[in-house]
This record gives sequence, C-alpha cells and structure tokens, in this order.
Amino acid sequence: MTPAPPPDAPTPNPVEMTLRLAEGARVRVTVELLNETGKPEQRGTIEVSAPPGQGRYEETLAFHPPLPPDAPLPARPWRLSLPRNWSLTTRLFVLGLIVYLGVRLIALPDYPIYFFSDEAIPTLLALDLVRDNFIYEGDTFLPTYFRNDRKFSLGATVYLSLLPALLFGKSVWVVRGTTVFLTLLAAGSVGLILKQIFKKPDWWMGPLILSIAPAWFLHSRTAFETAVATSFFAAFLYFYLRYRTHAPHHLYPALIFGALTFYSYAPGQLVMGTLGISLLIVDFRYHWEHRQVGMRGVAMLVLFALPYVRFQLTHPGAVAENLRESSSYLIGNFTPLEKAQIFFKQYLTGLSPLYWYFPNFIDIPRHLMGTHGNLLWITLPFATIGLGQAVWHFRTPAWRTLVLAGLASPVGAAVAGLGVTRALFFVIPITLLTTLGFIQTLTWAQTLYTRYRPPAPPGNTLPKVIFIFLALCNLVFLLDALVNGPFYYADYSFNGMQYGARQVFREIKNLRAENPNVQIVLTPDFANGATNLARFFLFDPLPIQLGSLLPYQYEHREIDPNQLFVITIGEYIELGRNGKLNFQIERTIDYPTGSPGFLFVKAAYVDNIDEILAQEAEARRFLYDTSAYFEGVAIPVRYPQLDMGEVPNIFDDNDDTLIRTAEANPLIIEMYLPETRPVRALDLVIGAARVNVTVYAYPEFGADPLVFTQELEGFLDNPRVLMDLGETVPIAVLRLEIHDLRQGEPGHVHLWEVRLK
Repeated sequence: MTPAPPPDAPTPNPVEMTLRLAEGARVRVTVELLNETGKPEQRGTIEVSAPPGQGRYEETLAFHPPLPPDAPLPARPWRLSLPRNWSLTTRLFVLGLIVYLGVRLIALPDYPIYFFSDEAIPTLLALDLVRDNFIYEGDTFLPTYFRNDRKFSLGATVYLSLLPALLFGKSVWVVRGTTVFLTLLAAGSVGLILKQIFKKPDWWMGPLILSIAPAWFLHSRTAFETAVATSFFAAFLYFYLRYRTHAPHHLYPALIFGALTFYSYAPGQLVMGTLGISLLIVDFRYHWEHRQVGMRGVAMLVLFALPYVRFQLTHPGAVAENLRESSSYLIGNFTPLEKAQIFFKQYLTGLSPLYWYFPNFIDIPRHLMGTHGNLLWITLPFATIGLGQAVWHFRTPAWRTLVLAGLASPVGAAVAGLGVTRALFFVIPITLLTTLGFIQTLTWAQTLYTRYRPPAPPGNTLPKVIFIFLALCNLVFLLDALVNGPFYYADYSFNGMQYGARQVFREIKNLRAENPNVQIVLTPDFANGATNLARFFLFDPLPIQLGSLLPYQYEHREIDPNQLFVITIGEYIELGRNGKLNFQIERTIDYPTGSPGFLFVKAAYVDNIDEILAQEAEARRFLYDTSAYFEGVAIPVRYPQLDMGEVPNIFDDNDDTLIRTAEANPLIIEMYLPETRPVRALDLVIGAARVNVTVYAYPEFGADPLVFTQELEGFLDNPRVLMDLGETVPIAVLRLEIHDLRQGEPGHVHLWEVRLK
C-alpha cells in the first residue's frame, strides 16, 4: 500500500491545454502521469474532432493529478477529477443552473400573482387516485389520461405530482417547486446539446439564456403541464442528437422522453408525432445502418403506445370532445379548404417573430409578462444568425434536427388554437439557435479584434464577464417580476388575472381558527374551478359552501344572519346598485393596487324585497312589438328586452347573426304569419346550449293552441337542432319559448335562426 503524502507536500499542478483545430480536423491526445522516477503510472487518451461548418474550433482539456495509484485507466482523464478541480466551463455551467434555480424558487408563490385551478388539479387527481386504490372513475386502473373539467387533457403530470404531494402535502410551494425542478431537464439539456453536439466552448451559456425567455420564465414558475412537457421535449432532443451523432444506444432514452412529452400535454402528441415522422424520413439511412437498435426502439414504441390504444378503445370520442371543449375550428362549421387555411394561418403565426418577440393580442394577459414579448426582442438578431447557420448547415444532422424541431413546435397550437402555452415547445430550439448565434457573434468579434491587436493567450476573463452579465439579467428579470408583476395587468377579476385564491383561502383558514363554527359562503365566480381551489387549500369534505349572492337579488331566499359571504368587489357593486340587500362588511382583502378586491360580508334583505322582485319578474316577461321580414314578407313579432342583436337577425338565413335576451329565460318569440301554413318541424340554431323548447301552435288567431315540448342540445360543431312536431299542424300564430337549462333567471338566452319546415 502506498503511503499518503505528507500534509505539507506540494500539490501537483493540473495539466491544461487548449487545442485550436481547423475545420474537420481530428486529433488524439495522450497524457501520461509520471512517478518520482520518471516512469509512467497512468495514461489517458482522448480524441477531439472539429465539427464541420464551424470554422476555427477550440477545446480546452484538463488533467488533474494526482490520481490514486490503483485508479483505473480513464478513457477521458478529467472525468476522474474532484469537483474542486472542475474546468471553468463546468463551473460556469453549474453556477448557471444554480442561478436558474434561484430565480425560480425565490418568492415562488408570489409570481405569477395568481394560482390557477389548472395548477391544483394534477395534485388533487393524484391524491384522489391513491384514495381510490389507483382506480379512476370507478373502472380504470392507472388511467392514461385524466379529465381537466370535461377534457381528457392530463396524463403524466398527475403521476409526477403524486410523490411530492404524499411527501410534502398540498401547497403552492410544492406544486410549483415540482415544476421548477423538472424544468432543470430543459436547462441542462440545452447546455449539454451545445457542449456535446455542437462542441461550443461557451456551452454553459445555454441555461442562462433560456432562463430569461419571458414565456419560459413565467411558465416555468407555474404548475402548468406545458413547462413539464417542454422539458421532456428538450431531453428528447438531447438524447436523439446523442443517438444521431455519437452512440446509437441513446435512442432508448430519447424514446422514453418522447413518450413522456406525448403523455404530458395534449399538444405534445401532435408535436412529437410530426417531429418523429420527420426524423424518421430525413435520417432513414442512419436508422437503417443501426437497424438492430432501431428494431428494439420500435418494440419500445409499441410498448409506449399501449396506454394510448387502451385509452382510445375505452374513450373513442375523447379526441373530438377535447377539440369541442377547446372550440377548435376543426369541428366548426367550415369547409376542408377553410380549415386548412385557418391551420396554416395559425401555424405560420406560431413561427412569426412578430408573435414571439413583440407584445401581442393573441395570448391572454395572465400568460404574458406585461409588455414583454414571449421572447426578448434584443435576442432576435442572435436567433437570426443561429437560424442562418442552421440553414447553411442543414445537411448536418445536428443543425437539421434543430430546424425540424422548431418547425414541429407550433403544430399542436395551430390545431387547438394558437397560444403560448400550447406553443411553448418552440422556446427550446429557438433558445439553442439564439445561443449558437450569440457564440458566433462573439467569435466574429474576437476575430475582428485580433486583426488590430496581436493575439493574446486565451484567458478566463471574457467568460466570467459574460456569466456575470447573464446572471445579472436573470436577477433583473426576477426583480421586475416581483416588483412590477402584480401591476402588469390591472384587471384582477375573473376575466383578467383571477387573483386572490391564496389570499382568500388563507383568510378563511384564519377565520375558522378564530371561530370554528362560522358559516362561510364563498363566491365561485372569482376564478375558474373554484371547487378545485377550495379542495386544494382546504380539505375534504369542504368546511365552507360555494355559492354566489347574485341569485339572491332575483328571488327571495332565506339568509342566515350568521352566514358570512365572501364576494368580489364587482359583485358588491352590482348588488349594492339595485338596493335589495343591506351589507355589514366584516373584513376585506385588497388587490395589489390597494383597492378592495374581496369583501367578507353579512347580508340581509330590505323590507319591501317581495314587492321589488314581483315588479322585476313582470318586467322581464314583458314583450315588445316590432316587425320583421320572414320569408320575404313583413310580419308582426313580439319579443323580450334584448341586449344583443335585433329580431330580424333570426329570420335572415345567416347563422352568424343572433339575438340575446337581456335577462329573460326563457326567450319568447311570437310570430304572426300572413296566412295559415302547415308546419312539420322547426329548424333552430341555438349554439352550444341545452334547452327546453315549447311550441304553442295556434291554427288561427284566438283559437286554443296545440302545445309541443322537447329538450334539445346544440354543440359548437353542430349548433343547429331540429324540433320535430311529430305531425303536420296548421299554424297562423306561433309562440316559441326557449328555456336554457344551464341558466336560471335572469339569464342570457341566445338564438341565431328560426326556420319553419
């Protein structure tokens, strides 16, 4: 056994060398570690190749003695180095990941300022799955997809939420923190692609440049599944490029991460399908050369496809239903040519610099960082340079794959409807191109500088300066988000930021701690999925009620004097305007601007409430007189008060024009025909609604009517319904009552068209 060196023995200096290689050059470097007698004890060899199409190429090699005498012969000597002996680029990469992680974990619940129901649902579904012994909806063991509201749009993210929820419970920190750590996959993959595939000496920049893409900065701090799916997409690109340029066996992890992308987010299915087919075609020769690996990959694909096949067999109409719930044009009333035109318009917009680099009116405000574009406009020149390089070197597999990944990224968004959450995949290839363009710009600048000054030995100053600059950019972004983020968009209501979930439920917990018997009724109209938010922040069964005070102004309901209603400022103003209720304000929660946002109130009716309600009900049922052309003839028509459209709209044979009642439900239309005519059915366009239709058919004016009633439902892709009377009846006067079953009174009932058959 070799004795340890004395404590004061000098530490051998590391061997470092910088290679400058011409384009396409390939060298082999061998390093030997000598003992005191000059005999070699250890030996390591590394091969370095300068990739084509990049001009002069530099790589720094480092070998850090001493190694233990019994250490195995390393293929890449520096891999045996201890962390304290990491190269500068590795240190900068690790520090970059720490900065990336820090600017996400700092004040994580405070930005974005909302906590959305879509962030809570995966954790709730995961815990429900454990509670139900991994049986979903009573009959499916370990389901492929879960419902988000009525859509089957959640998959792998539910399972990924399971362990954090069991270990740490339900909190904003846990669900958002899970996403943050998963997005390290994206940050690491970007850096490793630059290092191992493109052999760039400044590869460590990738995570820091990705971090300051506004769309990524925002969504990687949420628990939306889009950031997780995009991270898997980045890992897929890394391992596929490793497969394509280094070692065929990297196809296996590439397929694993491709499957995770597919099952994490619905648009990812189309993105991975499009990119997979493209790579199969353009790299077919390479696949054939490594067909043994490819055949095992095909077997893996078959295995990964089985959950999706099972899902399609058990839910054959799920895809159409998802498109319907997303209001996709694919199920709308469009011709195939019109659908193709809409698709390509949205697809090209999803690739447009105007959409990505400048403020737009396509994305809703809560998915934007104020006036920032989805990507920083100042990085556009570097992205352009990187794209130019990719086009120039398109025949090179690595560059070609980046281009194809970028082209595939907006496909899912173009089908379901363009939005940054659906198109977030694009951030990965564009970040790689931007970083490559930035590195190329630095190379040009250094080349220009050396023309006027003699070349100096390579130093570490420039990389450190660039690191400090990019780290400061990240910190400025964080500071901007925390200080200005609450004021990016001043509408905090349901139609805006949907602010207040954390604040309201925290106050409810405080109230219940002070008085466990307090009866709290929370308005559900401050955010989507208020029930899910209540389950997330409280517990099952819910210790509060969800209900709105607004219906209390239209019918006399019992109000317990001990009930405490939590309402929004908008509801308070509306309820106070009509003077039917008196309020006692107990507590308030302010919006970020300092104005009241939520009020905790006790309510009581005014003394003459029954008289007021009776007068209003009579006014809602009052019918106005007008005339309109029906089948080319002007006829008298009676109708209730409208707040949208005019009566002639329902007789103009145009399915794009409509009327809407201001408050009346049902909508009543009385038509006085010029002469008695036989009618067998009514052809109605009612939109996406479930209605009860009652027809009063008068054979002549003043006669007793024949009454027909039927429940009908229209959909976004098929808003037209046919009410068959079952017989042909003579009609001189027609009274049509359409009651929307999904609304009470008052309500807004829509009608586009009335035709008699």
